[in-house]
Amino acid sequence: MRISYEKNDLIKISIDAEIKLLEDIEKNPNKFLSNDILFNALKDQSSFSKYSDSEYKIISYSLNTQKTYANKYHIRGYGYLNKLRIQAYEKLSPKKIKSLNKEAKDPHSQINSLMKSNLLLTNLVVYLNQNLSNFANKSNSLILINEYEEINRYIQDSLTFIQSIEDE
Repeated sequence: MRISYEKNDLIKISIDAEIKLLEDIEKNPNKFLSNDILFNALKDQSSFSKYSDSEYKIISYSLNTQKTYANKYHIRGYGYLNKLRIQAYEKLSPKKIKSLNKEAKDPHSQINSLMKSNLLLTNLVVYLNQNLSNFANKSNSLILINEYEEINRYIQDSLTFIQSIEDE
């Protein structure tokens, strides 16, 4: 059985839901950081009145309708709703900026981490190659010396290839 609501009922439900949403943002702003549509809607009164959210049962309507019905159906009126909107926007703004700054800084830290890893791996390759050379030469075995030379050629070819890619 489908419940039919009148327009006034839907708007009243939406006003209550908007207040609930804004209070939820105040309590747990991190939950809403990824919602760019909501963040943009909170910027001004008109955008917020046009915002809709099926999860919260918020419908879109004009700013005049929002003001009229908030004053009519909510004890604290539109002023309270708008105050919550501003607080929610301010609550998300610094976190949004920090989040964007973190994303912007992450590539630099990733590059630094990769450079450290590359340096460590290069040092390990050089160290192992030197020790392998020493062992092969000390053994006086032509088979080991030939195998070392083959491995050394492979290592040198690999390093040359990597260097050529970096130079492009």
